Amino acid sequence: MLAADLVDHGVAEVVAIDVDAPVLGRARVRHAGRPIAWLEGDFMTEPFERGSFDAVLSVAMLHHLDMESALRRCADLVRPGGVVGVVGLAAFDWRDLPHELAGAVATRLLGALRGRWAHTAPTLWPPPLTYSQVRLTATRVLPGVRYRRHALWRYSLVWEKASADNSVQRARQPVASNGFCRNLELQPAQVTRGALGEPRSQRQRGWKVLFTVP
Repeated sequence: MLAADLVDHGVAEVVAIDVDAPVLGRARVRHAGRPIAWLEGDFMTEPFERGSFDAVLSVAMLHHLDMESALRRCADLVRPGGVVGVVGLAAFDWRDLPHELAGAVATRLLGALRGRWAHTAPTLWPPPLTYSQVRLTATRVLPGVRYRRHALWRYSLVWEKASADNSVQRARQPVASNGFCRNLELQPAQVTRGALGEPRSQRQRGWKVLFTVP
């Protein structure tokens, strides 16, 4: 789970929010002892303070909400110089057919090799927006956002909120080892160490990340 991966990569404080109580219960047991705050609640209405997180990360959540409102919420919660990262699902149109065929083949192969993953999280299929609509919406709401298509019917968004001097220092280092960060092309300095140039010990000690799932 991403929340545990973030802690293992040096993030000082992780808040994981989900509306699914059974999922949170299993996560608490599985990752007992890690400094993770497991919060049952609605990401859109939970009374977090504005700019209170260094990063807001989301997996397979945005298609359950109004995307524009959810992205604005992410941007509001992250501090200047912080990061919004999303891995999401979208519907396809005829332009996406090659990607969809490749995703269908890969899904069947993975299912045959690894079995199907059963979960209690709410599902919504097909997603309300196409990949093209997702890209247009994200570009409008988060100027400068980086959008990418991925296998298995996924896309990713990475956006860095302008810091006080309207710039974010980027450290070009090998990508962090957990799969979520690889998909987002996030550098360790952006998620597990900060992006403002503090000494390493201060960067790791101070970072606070919100992780949202359906």
